[in-house]
Amino acid sequence: MVAVPLGPLQRRRVLASPTYLDTHPTPKKPQDLMEHDCIRQRLSGRARFFEWAFAVKKQRVTPDVSGRLVFDEMRAVLDAARQGCGLAYVFEPFAAPHIRSGTLVPLLDKFSPPAEAFHLYYPARSMMPGKLRAFLEFMRETHAARDTTLVPAPT
Repeated sequence: MVAVPLGPLQRRRVLASPTYLDTHPTPKKPQDLMEHDCIRQRLSGRARFFEWAFAVKKQRVTPDVSGRLVFDEMRAVLDAARQGCGLAYVFEPFAAPHIRSGTLVPLLDKFSPPAEAFHLYYPARSMMPGKLRAFLEFMRETHAARDTTLVPAPT
């Protein structure tokens, strides 16, 4: 298999509205999330939830958070958090405007795991399908201004 990074590194953040934090204690460590209403996200309509992952003393910690709301789209999770419905766990680029405006407050940043990149995985073959080759070339050109090493040229 070949793994091709797509785009810049993505950091995930726990966020809450100031309204939510007015009526709930601010979590200080990942284990504190068990006492909060966490807004969950399902992956692709499956039964599997988006995992809340943290780094505690260089160990990966994934608390099994719970909450009343479950969505299958990250923008809906953000909207619910902005309305004070609970804590959200989303990719930073989705939340950046809300963090800048103060409608969402970042929490537990010191426990955030290292940022990761999205990857496209495909089987290593000598004959790459034309559509895949075109997509990889598009991604390489799209990100050339930021970092030409993100997506290698198709072979």
